[in-house]
Amino acid sequence: MTERQIQLVQQSWAYVKPVSQQAGGIFYEKLIAAAPQIKQLF
Repeated sequence: MTERQIQLVQQSWAYVKPVSQQAGGIFYEKLIAAAPQIKQLF
C-alpha cells in the first residue's frame, strides 16, 4: 500500500470504530448471504 492509502484507511477507521460491532455483524451477514458455503468456517 502507498503511504496515502495507509492514511486513508487509518482515517476511515476513525468513522468505523465507534460502530465496529454493528459493522462487523453486517459484514458477516452479507458475506454469508453472498457465499453460504463459508458459514461453516465461522
